[in-house]
Amino acid sequence: EFLRNEFQVREIQLDSAPEKYEGQIDDALDIHAGGWKLEEYGIRVDAIRQARGDAKLLKMASAVRTALFMARYQSDIQNKGGKSRDLEQKWIASTLGAAFLPGGRDDQDMTCAVRFFATRLGWGDPSESEEDVMPVERMDALLERALACRQRLDKWVDQTRSGGSKVVIRDFVCDINWGTSPWASDQLGRLADNAAAAMRAEAGGGGGGGKAMPTRDKALGHMDMTLSSIPAGQPQDLLLYVVRLLGRARADDLAKVKASGSARAKRLGLYRLLKAQKFIEFSETDVDDREKKNYEKLEAMQPKAKIVSREKMDSFYERLQEDTQRRRAALEKAMNERMAKESQIVKSSTMFSKSK
Repeated sequence: EFLRNEFQVREIQLDSAPEKYEGQIDDALDIHAGGWKLEEYGIRVDAIRQARGDAKLLKMASAVRTALFMARYQSDIQNKGGKSRDLEQKWIASTLGAAFLPGGRDDQDMTCAVRFFATRLGWGDPSESEEDVMPVERMDALLERALACRQRLDKWVDQTRSGGSKVVIRDFVCDINWGTSPWASDQLGRLADNAAAAMRAEAGGGGGGGKAMPTRDKALGHMDMTLSSIPAGQPQDLLLYVVRLLGRARADDLAKVKASGSARAKRLGLYRLLKAQKFIEFSETDVDDREKKNYEKLEAMQPKAKIVSREKMDSFYERLQEDTQRRRAALEKAMNERMAKESQIVKSSTMFSKSK
């Protein structure tokens, strides 16, 4: 009866004669096995097809019951999971704030991203829309540069290790000539030069030959990059610095951002990838500074070795020689006196024995 009702739902009138319902069951498997998800739930469809008579009915009924049970079970899990996520999000929003919800910082990060790429790399004006400041083709050009830099970094790491030297990523300098094809055609260099000139003018160094440092932008927080942000030994160019930071990211992460499905996701992914690499570099620098300070403190605690002049060393050697000579003379005198006494004692003993 159960199987007949399930077949009626699918507009199949299950016959009571074995020679007919066997064919109906096979037809139902052909049409509705995917809907029941029999194979997904581990049910052997071929065993049902091979069965005959009542055995076929029983196997089919058992298979349908199992499929319906698993469907209800998965639905319950999804509903409970949805309720748990809703409760979790309500708790986060009420305790930490809506900014900590998934996607809660998207608008804030997008504002910072537009401001950063507009003011620091010259991609536009901060008041413009994200589409105007960060078009897809411009982001792809920057990511292509980062991927090329990553390839050079991998090659440099292999060569450094094969030479037996310690790999310090901060020592890597990308040697790609960005002024040649195909990089010169992406216009990123021209935009960055314009932005650098604007920052120098803003800092009051427009006529100072480009030596003045650009002012810091508090709205960008720790993501603000100026010429003073660039580590020593690196080219003093913000575009090269940004490419170098992105080039430190994993190649698959760069490719993932480049293949983002939407332009907004690519903008957020690019900004957050750059932000992450900036944080990593800051952490490495901070650790190095702490280790340097600790080493200096340890050195200060060590007792300093006394430095003796040549004159003092010569004087000490002379005194040592004199003292040695005095000791040798005293020892020789004591030995002579002892031998004389022993000689007298021997003579006295001989004379006494003769007189007796």
